[in-house]
Amino acid sequence: MGTTDSRISAPRAAVRRPETVTGLEHTLRAAHRWIAALPANPFDLRLVDAARGTAMLRRFDPEQLQYAVPWMRRMTAAGSHIYARPLARRPILIDERCEDAITCLRAEHAVATVVETSPHNFQAWVTIGLDDPDSALASAVARRLAAAFGGDPGAANHAQVGRLPGFTNRVWKYERKNATYPWVLLHHARACLDPNGGDLLRADAVAPSLPSHAPGPPPFTRSLRARTGAAEHAASVAALRARLPSGAVLDRSRADHAIAVRLLRRDAPMPFVAAVLRVGEKAVGLADGQASGDYAARTLAAALRSTMGLITPRAVPGKERSSG
Repeated sequence: MGTTDSRISAPRAAVRRPETVTGLEHTLRAAHRWIAALPANPFDLRLVDAARGTAMLRRFDPEQLQYAVPWMRRMTAAGSHIYARPLARRPILIDERCEDAITCLRAEHAVATVVETSPHNFQAWVTIGLDDPDSALASAVARRLAAAFGGDPGAANHAQVGRLPGFTNRVWKYERKNATYPWVLLHHARACLDPNGGDLLRADAVAPSLPSHAPGPPPFTRSLRARTGAAEHAASVAALRARLPSGAVLDRSRADHAIAVRLLRRDAPMPFVAAVLRVGEKAVGLADGQASGDYAARTLAAALRSTMGLITPRAVPGKERSSG
């Protein structure tokens, strides 16, 4: 009876190779999810040449837009920015500069998509209803959401385009040492209607020309006067922490910016806002009182820019007025 060679007595287990995703597949997946979360027909596409600043406009239905992905990849490799939006006016874009603001937005509204357009910069789309409002009303809702969550007021209008995920952001300052650019990342995509969309539409249908805060001191101002800066800062930080997902860490600088925006929108006096910022953990941890004051002034100036057009610009405490 012959012997059995142990080397061939049993088949070798198949080796599972990790799945590899090509750049084209990554782009197709991201674009498909973004399109599916914003159901509309058609979509407007805008390609902007990063060097010359010229724009190419195209209009596609959802299927055509996905078929155009290989062409768009070639265009972005040649130096074009890729922007898109549903032609419908019911999806509203909020252009944010702060991840904490996106967290707060998602705590209060049903968000259809969240796109990281560049490191730590975000865009969110909120669908406010089944029917399209008129252009003026859609723009008013966009301004209201931007004001409430510290979004870019310059991007708050009914026709604003956003970056299409799955491509790269070709802005020169983001170029890496190896001559590559960061991906525009899709963090969240789900087709949904914001249950608060009706309230937003009704509020701006009544007074679309008014800013999101009513003229004159709101009731909150009275309680402001009775609070110390430390008490106001502590209460505001506690409110922000309560909205964070489990395990998330609150960035102190971003928190101070959000606090300053919130106070300015409620017509808090500028010296009070500066005092609140100076007693926060970030300012207190700086080397000396001058550094603390400078930090408060910079944060207050940034908050003023975020609320531009929604409050009356005034001198920033701690900064000299520039003659130029």
